[in-house]
Amino acid sequence: MADPDPDTLAIGITVMLAVPARLVMRPAVVSEGDELRGNGLLMAAQRVSTLAGPPLVGVIVIVGLHLWVAFLLEAVTALFAAALILRIPPWKPTVNKSAGPGGAKDGRMLRKAYVTSTRALLRVISSDAFIRGATLTSFSYLLAVTLGRLMLLVMGAERYSDISGFYGWMLAAMGAGGLCGSLLVARFQRFSTGTLYVAVMLIEACGWLSLPWLPNFPAAMAVMCAIGIMESAGYVLYYAEVQIRVPTSVMGYYYAALIPVGDACIFLGSAVGAWLAGVSVPAAALIVAGVMGIPMLLTVGWYFAPPSGEGGRVATEPR
Repeated sequence: MADPDPDTLAIGITVMLAVPARLVMRPAVVSEGDELRGNGLLMAAQRVSTLAGPPLVGVIVIVGLHLWVAFLLEAVTALFAAALILRIPPWKPTVNKSAGPGGAKDGRMLRKAYVTSTRALLRVISSDAFIRGATLTSFSYLLAVTLGRLMLLVMGAERYSDISGFYGWMLAAMGAGGLCGSLLVARFQRFSTGTLYVAVMLIEACGWLSLPWLPNFPAAMAVMCAIGIMESAGYVLYYAEVQIRVPTSVMGYYYAALIPVGDACIFLGSAVGAWLAGVSVPAAALIVAGVMGIPMLLTVGWYFAPPSGEGGRVATEPR
């Protein structure tokens, strides 16, 4: 087994810190009352960059440049993004009573941050049924999607071995669908968020379940595009409801506790997914659909609960 790459580890640690910080800034750039459309546009921007990345790497390889050029371009775009982030208006500091005295000057700040974030996560999910359901099912969802992507790799090697780059085509179809789903979800505001959230999750589960039984490659592309639409729509609905329902004063702690648990689910899916799909692709598809769909069915009533009244913008008005 190859030795762990310290650069990859450093990137992972950076992302662990950066992702919650990026997510908690959404209320600063998305207006109150426009959460669905605003988060849809943010998700669409993410999907555009995901779609543009692989072709760009292909061009780099075709023209004979070294692959490190791709990482250099990523670093340049990261610096550009950081410059744009600095333009976001500052927010008034908030006092989190559960953090205890000492604040940033306390030498035990890191430990306190983990304890505080865990308490904030538990407090938030216990006070709002929608957030409770969406938080718990997000873990099973990440596990299911990771299993599903590894299932695609096995399908490409076994059933679609004559299709060059099958896995890449599947991810491209999923990304294109994701872009469409991000832009379209705001047009369905006349439906309740709970109805939409349950529907897109269950439709996506059915899409993953159908993959081993599809007749040909175009059908698989079409289903993966539909899966991408549902995936992005679900994320937009989730982020919009978090912004509405989770107090901004604890939103950072919420995401800080959420991301590591989600990463653990991705790790678990990566560890067993290839083996599972290698044993039986149809069985893997059934497990993916079950892990994704059954928790949604068990918690379906929670997604129709009104906000708890604690609102996402308390004590954080911009200066």
